Amino acid sequence: MIRPLLPLLLLALLVLLGGGLLQHYERAQGLERELDVTRGAAEALRGSLGDARSEVRRLQDETLRLNRDMASLNRSLENTRSALGTRDSEARDLGERVSELTRRRAANLTLVGTVSRRGGGDQGVAFRVRAELRHGKGDILVNGSALPTGDALDRSLRDALRAAQLATGVPLGMRDMEATFEGNFTSVDGESAGLPLALLFSDLLQNRSIAPGTLATGTITAAGTVGKVSGIREKAQAASQTGATRLLVPPGEGVPVEGITLVEVRNLTEAMEIALGPLRGL
Repeated sequence: MIRPLLPLLLLALLVLLGGGLLQHYERAQGLERELDVTRGAAEALRGSLGDARSEVRRLQDETLRLNRDMASLNRSLENTRSALGTRDSEARDLGERVSELTRRRAANLTLVGTVSRRGGGDQGVAFRVRAELRHGKGDILVNGSALPTGDALDRSLRDALRAAQLATGVPLGMRDMEATFEGNFTSVDGESAGLPLALLFSDLLQNRSIAPGTLATGTITAAGTVGKVSGIREKAQAASQTGATRLLVPPGEGVPVEGITLVEVRNLTEAMEIALGPLRGL
């Protein structure tokens, strides 16, 4: 009974085993396809990762370039600020120079001279001069309406102004120097006002002031050399009567005069060292 069924049982077993193997084979095929898909996805991911790395490197390079550009821009900005600061400084200096040119300055000084007496001899006299520095064309002007001047004094005015510019190192530039003489005379002339005028002009050019109680007499050349004058005693006495305590005089004329000290000076520079005070604020 069993033997005739054995082949059938074996066949049935083979069929069962074959079906199981077929399922396993199909499952293996499916897994292999999934593996192939996974491999493809992995390759794609590797490519994307490579692209991402390339993009990162590009961005890093771009960042370095931008940093260099920013540093260059900052240097340019600093240079621009520095240039603007220089321009601002130049503009301020220019404004100060313009203000200096347009600022009016004035100073007064007592001059001493001599007049002839009716009975003979000379008499010392004192009179005033007012000098004003103002915007103009670089001229020396004389206001003759107050007290007319002679040719010798006009020459002394010009030489005194040239000497003052040379001694101070300050050119007149676009400014005028106007001198106005005041006194109870019909006119005034002579060269002995050269030194005091040069001191007065130096006072205005450098914005200084002549020391109180100091007067001067003496001729002046355009180079600043002080020359002798006549009537030194009479002029010293007239200076003393104004309250002056010191009179600057040419070399060799420092004679003793009661009530005043005569100080000899050879040139305008020496006179400035004695007579002019420190620079004043502009």
